[in-house]
Amino acid sequence: MDAAFTFPTEPLDRGLSSKAEILLALTWFFIAFAIQAVVLRLYLRRKFTQVFTLDDWIMLLALCIHILFQTFLTLTSVTGFGYPMQTMTIQQIIDMSKWAWATVPVNILANLTARLSIAIMLVKIFSVRRWFKWLIILYTALMITLGLANFLFVFFQASPFPASWDFRLAADWRLPHLPHNTLIFTQLILFILSDFLYAFFPVFFIWKLNMATRQKLGLMVVMAGSFVTMGAAIGRAVIVSDTLNGSTEVNAEDGTNPDKVFVTFGVTSLLASIEVSLLIILGSLPKLRVITKLSLFENISSSLSSMMSKLWPATRYSTSKSRSNQDYVSSDVELNKANIRPVPSHPVGFHSSSVTAGSTNPGRSSGHHEQEDRIRVTEGYAVVYDPKSQKPRTYV
Repeated sequence: MDAAFTFPTEPLDRGLSSKAEILLALTWFFIAFAIQAVVLRLYLRRKFTQVFTLDDWIMLLALCIHILFQTFLTLTSVTGFGYPMQTMTIQQIIDMSKWAWATVPVNILANLTARLSIAIMLVKIFSVRRWFKWLIILYTALMITLGLANFLFVFFQASPFPASWDFRLAADWRLPHLPHNTLIFTQLILFILSDFLYAFFPVFFIWKLNMATRQKLGLMVVMAGSFVTMGAAIGRAVIVSDTLNGSTEVNAEDGTNPDKVFVTFGVTSLLASIEVSLLIILGSLPKLRVITKLSLFENISSSLSSMMSKLWPATRYSTSKSRSNQDYVSSDVELNKANIRPVPSHPVGFHSSSVTAGSTNPGRSSGHHEQEDRIRVTEGYAVVYDPKSQKPRTYV
């Protein structure tokens, strides 16, 4: 720090700065929705499937790491973020620098784990498209490898370890800022491309399926949310790209300007927090579709459908059709060969079967009894098994 600065010896009795209040209000607003999305996701999985998959656990881990990031960001604001450094004590500056430094590696892990959870989910849904499956796997592996390298760079950027944030300590060695900023910039570019990759192709695949218009509109909402995460990553990349030119590099003199610090740290932290919160929310939305199976939502849906059929009778058929296809559309987007039950093969001849079902009440007429002894199975085709015949009759 510059020797011309005179720092107070006792901390001033003041609350959060206006910049810190705005930062915390916006970040906690988005993280509150992220917490609700994950909690609801786990509750619905527990209620309807009784099984938590790997992507569920990883998304829960991403949320925990993101909450830790938000905790560090709150401590940074409490210790004086937003105020000029010449109005803070030396200990306040060191504490603020420590918590601000801690937000960087934690945010890297939160970003990586959230995107890993989304990648695992997409691989399971679109495993039938092998090229897309391997594209996601290889791209995610590259992104995680680069992210872990960035994480290690942050932790081992100076020796001794506290010299990363304590300007009073003389570092034995310190890694240069330019390679680190270049690594961060490259990672942000990968984040931007991953948001496009994870959103555009799945929506493109699903849009070609035969589904209700309201479900397609819901997909557009998911895609629009991915564009917001792309915008946040682009904003961070712009700020980091400026540091590559040295235009926003913060030194001791710039530290006295709270506006300069707010741009380099406050805006970047705001975008980073919103980005991860939206990733957690959007990554949990596909798992929240089963919420429509709750009795409350079924009653609401039934009431709305009844109201629409009375107001617009022409929509009765389309509403019924959409409801009949809802389970298929919301469960398996595309046919997965692993989920198709094998059909038994017979080396010679043909396979036939017979089924006898119906009431054995002797008081019923023979015609009615004959009608009840027939089973009709319809699934794109019809097969009638007649107890009086040795061969099944097929209706195409």
